[in-house]
Amino acid sequence: MNNIALYESDQRRLRNKRKRQRQLQKNVTLFFTTIVLVLFFSITCGRIFAHAGTQDREQFFKYYTSIEVKYGETLWSIAEQYMNGHYPDIKSYIKEVQKINHLADESIRAGQYIIIPYFTNEFVGG
Repeated sequence: MNNIALYESDQRRLRNKRKRQRQLQKNVTLFFTTIVLVLFFSITCGRIFAHAGTQDREQFFKYYTSIEVKYGETLWSIAEQYMNGHYPDIKSYIKEVQKINHLADESIRAGQYIIIPYFTNEFVGG
């Protein structure tokens, strides 16, 4: 009888030990899941707030105007005057001016009218 009681006691201890181990595993899993979720939401919210901060930058509007080419002006000198850093480089601005005006090359002459793009922070509503 004493052996049976000891045997039941050992079984109860083993069951309790297994329960504690399973509970510990659940707690560890929950902990790491919580950490992953907190990191995910922190990164996501950080990006949202960072993007919201970029909305405060000054906004520019693109317009087009016609200008008369003066003696000695070139597409390069006109580009330097009007592109104002809104293009990756001066060549891309000149290519756009050529396309708008159907120019086969960079040749322009005094008295000729050409359409050029320019940027301003003033909105001209119509």
